Amino acid sequence: MIPSVAKKLFEDVRGRVLDAGCGTGRTFAYYPPKAEVTGIDLSPAMLARAEKRRAKRGLSVPLLEMDICRTSFGDNPFDAGIASFLSCILPNDRQLAALIEIKRVLKPGGRVRLLEYTWSKDPIRRRIQKLWEPWVRRVRPGNAPLRARSGLPRCGGNLPLRRHHQPGPGAKIN
Repeated sequence: MIPSVAKKLFEDVRGRVLDAGCGTGRTFAYYPPKAEVTGIDLSPAMLARAEKRRAKRGLSVPLLEMDICRTSFGDNPFDAGIASFLSCILPNDRQLAALIEIKRVLKPGGRVRLLEYTWSKDPIRRRIQKLWEPWVRRVRPGNAPLRARSGLPRCGGNLPLRRHHQPGPGAKIN
């Protein structure tokens, strides 16, 4: 994860924050000091790695094994929801359910921030991304990590969304 992009993802986030699909805890370094973050992930192996990272940083972040499409949280406990590369992992048929569930657990006016790989607008960089795609598919089986995010406009209601894009393989960072 590119630090400048990760910092923007958590910029100005306050209150109770859901880190949906926290994975191995690579975003822990960017959590705002006063935010109360709860990390969830479906993979026990990822959470085990996240627990080591949490201990190393001395954080008290609750880490819960939970499906983002069907959490056990009540309605509206979080002020913000963060998801980094979640749609790279989730199958297409679960993406909309994940966004709807994130919306459900946010307080009215809560913010969702997503960080995803996207196709470059530059044709040369996009060609490089397409060359990398077969390798990325082997690393992240079952999904095309650089696809368009078609579920966002269909999740219903007013979902305040701030998108952050991390360029895919071969992209230049300014």
